[in-house]
Amino acid sequence: MKNYKYILRLIVGIIFLISSLAKAIAAGSFSNLLLSYGVPFISYLAPIVIVFEAIVALLLIFDIKPCITTIVTLSFIVVATAVFTYGLSFKGITDCGCFGNISFLNQKPWLTFLRNAILVVMLLPSLTADSEENQLTTSVIIYITAIVCVVCFMCGFTFRSANILNSGSKEPDKQILAAHPLNDFIKVDKDSTYLIFAFSYSCQHCINSVNNVNQYESVGAVDKVIGLALEDSVAQNYFEKYFDLTFEVRNMPLSELSKVTNTFPTAFYLKGDTITNIITGYVPNPVLLIGR
Repeated sequence: MKNYKYILRLIVGIIFLISSLAKAIAAGSFSNLLLSYGVPFISYLAPIVIVFEAIVALLLIFDIKPCITTIVTLSFIVVATAVFTYGLSFKGITDCGCFGNISFLNQKPWLTFLRNAILVVMLLPSLTADSEENQLTTSVIIYITAIVCVVCFMCGFTFRSANILNSGSKEPDKQILAAHPLNDFIKVDKDSTYLIFAFSYSCQHCINSVNNVNQYESVGAVDKVIGLALEDSVAQNYFEKYFDLTFEVRNMPLSELSKVTNTFPTAFYLKGDTITNIITGYVPNPVLLIGR
């Protein structure tokens, strides 16, 4: 029977694997969260972090080089905690994003710090080498490779950071609303104009765009603004302390909002039942759209 050190490593490994898989199925959202730290290229680290976390988790689970793997895992936890502390202190980021969009696992900041501290304590006994450790056999290599390949595939399928950084991109062709997924979530009057603002409460670019969005109705750029927000009660409470929104906001789970866009923020400019502009990565001052 494996000793208690391995049991502790196994628990940590399972937690890391769940974390990696949760982020992999929503790599675009995790990329958006990293972008909120204010460094543009950091969003490209999303898939690297996810795959790295999966590899570390599997090494812990299969008990490969436990002492070295423990040191790497501890270093990762310390760095991740330091980055989150910076985001919380200077960027107002309250969502660590450790478990992707599984909201009940992404708890309040103090619980995130407590969880990381517990993980560190669980790993400390493994800093001393075990008398026995598993060998990296062919079967183990196959298992690890297969799971990592699945994680990579999931990341590639959901990763959208290139769209986020292309902040000036616009879709040039007009689209009929009925042919777009947005049609399932809003109703429009053919004689009115609209700005649909899809955003996340924890996205830095979304926060920077809020003041512009608040002006669209007041200056007459559109008849109505509708916000579609990614559901996140913790981030929403923090957001509402500092921003007084002048437009209607509908909170939506990722499973629904991802049908509309995987990039936050995304602004849809509508004339009646026609989408005339889709702008990702920022929302411009309303005077830039008046008269279009």
